[in-house]
Amino acid sequence: MLVGGAQEVFGVKADLATFAKSMGNGYPVAAIGGKREIMEYIGPHKVVHGGTYSSNPLSLMAVHTTLNLLADGQVHSYLNDYGRQLMKGIDDILTDAHLPHRILGLPPMFQILFTDLEKVREYRDLAKCDLDLYGRLQLELLGHGVMFDEDNMEVCFTCYSHSKDDLDKTLRAIQASIPIAKAATVAPRPTEW
Repeated sequence: MLVGGAQEVFGVKADLATFAKSMGNGYPVAAIGGKREIMEYIGPHKVVHGGTYSSNPLSLMAVHTTLNLLADGQVHSYLNDYGRQLMKGIDDILTDAHLPHRILGLPPMFQILFTDLEKVREYRDLAKCDLDLYGRLQLELLGHGVMFDEDNMEVCFTCYSHSKDDLDKTLRAIQASIPIAKAATVAPRPTEW
């Protein structure tokens, strides 16, 4: 379940796929794979591919261990369940606060956008989102011990280590932070960067 990444989730067979540090639970590692006719271009006297941590034994052991832990599906099942609860809890809080918003993505990694847009389809739609409100919320959450990425263009990640207590604490922190974030103001952004 989901060990195949986005290809498995969306039912796509990619010509070329990249994988990174998530396959080693954060260790520095990356891999590419693809159709034979593409991969045959990589090798001696062809396209050179290497990296700082190529064949690093510690990173490769982390990949081996991580993939073994993911194989039975329990981790992904937990992340999906946890993420669904978190997304629903956040959605309920923001709806009750009468804040127009969209929560996009999959339960293990999603994005919270403050916007009136019915659908956010592309990067340029972020210009129609209230990034300042998100920034004020993120800053207020830090005071409650909850850390979302300060860049609203990044996603929120769930983790197998997150507990029911973490879920409850996060939702309580958002509930407490929303009124303060809504009331706060920031200096206007310059019209040109």
